[in-house]
Amino acid sequence: MDQISSIYKARTGRWLAHNKLSLIERAFVAAELVTGECQLVQPTMTQAARLARVNVCYAHYAVQRQAERELIEHGACPLVPSPLRVLPKPTEPTLPVPSTAPATPPVPSVVMGPRERLDAIVAEIGLSATLDLLAANEKIAA
Repeated sequence: MDQISSIYKARTGRWLAHNKLSLIERAFVAAELVTGECQLVQPTMTQAARLARVNVCYAHYAVQRQAERELIEHGACPLVPSPLRVLPKPTEPTLPVPSTAPATPPVPSVVMGPRERLDAIVAEIGLSATLDLLAANEKIAA
């Protein structure tokens, strides 16, 4: 191992991506890589994909599917499997519409004061019927 390490310097992909060298120093590291004084070992996935001119996603799938390499290279199966089919969203069940109006009027969602409630009653049953109800109510209270 000492003979190999004395021949060249090994630079990992992580070191190459994260070192804090200046532009000039990085240029000389590149020159060492080209001349063979330095060798790139364990490149990052992004570095390997860029060197091979492929999408990083393809590189990830190639690493995961090494056992199926021959089949994929001969076109027997795709490198990237098709996405899982998703079931359609369930539809909201429709409620049956009643054929007749409800017996009691719907409760308004907004809180009404006494004046608004009286106006709503007059609008619903009319002025004469409202006065008759008020008179009957007064007789009961007396």
